[in-house]
Amino acid sequence: MVTAWRADEVELSNDITIAVKTSDYRSVRGVTIVCCICDEVAFWDSQGVNPDTAVFSAHSGQPWRRYRLRSSSAYRPGYAQVGVLYDMHKKYHGQDDDEILVWQADTATMKPTISQKFIDKEIEKDPEAGRAEWLGLFREDVSAAFPVELLEACIIPGRSELPPSPHVLQYFGFVDPSGGRHDSFTLAIAHQNYDSDRVVLDAVRATRPPFDPAEVVKEYCLFLKLYGISNVVGDNYAGEWPVAEFAKNGIGYQLSEQTKSQLYLSLIPQLTSKKVELLDNEKLKTEFRRLERRRGRSGKDSIDHPPRGIGDDIANAVAGVISVAAQYGGNAIEQLIEMNEDARSAK
Repeated sequence: MVTAWRADEVELSNDITIAVKTSDYRSVRGVTIVCCICDEVAFWDSQGVNPDTAVFSAHSGQPWRRYRLRSSSAYRPGYAQVGVLYDMHKKYHGQDDDEILVWQADTATMKPTISQKFIDKEIEKDPEAGRAEWLGLFREDVSAAFPVELLEACIIPGRSELPPSPHVLQYFGFVDPSGGRHDSFTLAIAHQNYDSDRVVLDAVRATRPPFDPAEVVKEYCLFLKLYGISNVVGDNYAGEWPVAEFAKNGIGYQLSEQTKSQLYLSLIPQLTSKKVELLDNEKLKTEFRRLERRRGRSGKDSIDHPPRGIGDDIANAVAGVISVAAQYGGNAIEQLIEMNEDARSAK
């Protein structure tokens, strides 16, 4: 039935072409697909310029009948509890659905010729990694730190940015500097509500590389001054460089006492209790959703982006400014209350 061989395609006499494509939404868009086998979906990126959702959406709107097998490796079906594969597993596994079947099996079942003794030894080396590699389970030590439901409960729909207001007692800023080659240079501004203990995210700025760091600092300092901010807290990046550069533009720069992971961990209870109002920013939501929560051998949790070059620059700045506003915003409110009480006493 083969009528033509190509570098990545085999053409058959029944007008069917068997092709191997990269997991890129641009390479599969517009093609009539009868059967699509997606390999290693657990390791596809879920954000950036080519997220896993975009790849599947590129060929999901066709009117023709087709079947898609969304699989990871035959022996490594799961990774983190995030992404298209996990979403499908969570929704359809064990469900009586006419169109979607989720098949989950361990290595010994799929390939009985592999020694169980060998599998047991591999699992003993690293229990959590072994559960995913050999037992076909999603890793429990790697999970989504910020589920989408948690984020959406704190997002104010349609709010992209809040301008400076004379009714706000004090604004706070947090920056995540970058050298201008790889990561984005980000800034976030927030305040604490006078009527409640909620922290409100007012603005987010992100400058993507390449850029001149000195020019970005100058631009950000002007923006900070619009909100009456004279001092910012920032990530401990490049030593004293940001301290000196911000000082040139009239803004003090204080190094964060908390690591990035500590900032993320402290943000979780604030989101859970809905003490935060987030902006309706898709990039912000995507970065937070992609963050992974891991449990180390010592039993302590840590949160970071996956080790595949996916950034979290906006998420870092937002987590930082919420932490700062929650920590120091109450001081400004307490001072105002004391001032009002003093004024009433004087009367």
